[in-house]
Amino acid sequence: MPDEVKLSGLKYKWKVNNIESGIELFTPPLLIKEGIDNIFTISLTVTDTNGCSSSAEFIKSVSFPNFSVEFLDKTYCLNDNTPHKVTVVPDYEGVQLTGGNVKFNSDSKVWEFIPANAGLIKPGQVTITIIGAFASGTTNLIAAPEANFTHSFNDRTKKLSLTNSSEKGDEYVWTINGNKREPQTKRVTIIEDLSNFDGNEIEVSLTVFSKCDENTKTEIIKIENSQEKKCEEKIEGVIIQEQNTFKEEDGLSVVDNLEIKTIVDTVITPTKELYGLVLRNLTNYLNGSKNSILEKLFLILLDDTSVLLKKDINNEILKKYYRTQVKLFISILHCQEKETLQLDEKNISIRLKNILDAIDTDFNDFIELEIKIDIKDMLPEIVSLQTFLKDCAQTNKSEILREFITNNLVTKL
Repeated sequence: MPDEVKLSGLKYKWKVNNIESGIELFTPPLLIKEGIDNIFTISLTVTDTNGCSSSAEFIKSVSFPNFSVEFLDKTYCLNDNTPHKVTVVPDYEGVQLTGGNVKFNSDSKVWEFIPANAGLIKPGQVTITIIGAFASGTTNLIAAPEANFTHSFNDRTKKLSLTNSSEKGDEYVWTINGNKREPQTKRVTIIEDLSNFDGNEIEVSLTVFSKCDENTKTEIIKIENSQEKKCEEKIEGVIIQEQNTFKEEDGLSVVDNLEIKTIVDTVITPTKELYGLVLRNLTNYLNGSKNSILEKLFLILLDDTSVLLKKDINNEILKKYYRTQVKLFISILHCQEKETLQLDEKNISIRLKNILDAIDTDFNDFIELEIKIDIKDMLPEIVSLQTFLKDCAQTNKSEILREFITNNLVTKL
């Protein structure tokens, strides 16, 4: 206003896009939209006490604010129950947010979100958006890194290698047989010298620490005993040597004879298949892991063979394959620990005893029918069943089983 104009008594008339007001300082409730030109026509008329007036009109273009939603951190822990501030820039009163279960704290007058309440059950991204605006902010929720490791044991050097293959964390701590090691900040391989360790297994734990939580993997590692390995290698050689004798009957499968075909289908082929099955998974058979299925594998096959043999007491093929079946079963038991073979201190495992009793019964029947099931030794190529059983009885780890083999089987051959 000019200096000579008296401000008292002046009347004002504002008009902004058809919104009118007569107050001196007018703040119209205008809707500023995003993505368009927000242009407003503003006119003002001022009238003094004498009725004189003056008017002005101008056009104003108002840009939509360049909003952003900001978090204090780039990542938060998935299980974090602490409220964290979410900031809107620029700070306009009345701005509303949505997403991530964000809440407005009326006491502190700030927006907050709690990671554990953000709606995620696994690591992922949370997005919080301004309602009515193309503006949002994102942050990542992370979980505790998963601990993991691999291992290998060198039987010659007695060194155990432990390789940390965990997800990235802040710190890693190994615990070996209850002995906690110094924390590490890098994922590396450590070497344990077990030269003076006389056990069969070792407990290894690896814990990963991070800002979110900690995670631990524990594993019982079996330390390969060189004596057990020699036993496995010996039995593998025995089984393969026995398997090689099957070639002598390869031509029988094409013989046009019903009796021979019955022997091939009922005895020869199943026995060959059983040998192949055991050799393909030899370690698990020799350590007792497969004991639960031995009845299914052997009882029917032994019975089918013995039934045919009792009908044809001079059939050398049936005798041979019965011997090989018994050898395979006893071979499977040869390297097993006492605890695996026995039900308790006085009894053999029931599943194994059922098969042994079936063989014992067959041997009694063979004696009664005067079936000479065994052959003479032609060492080293041909080992009689009696010699084979004697050797097994001398070295088996179960005294009860040794006595059974000696008293119930060897003496009847």
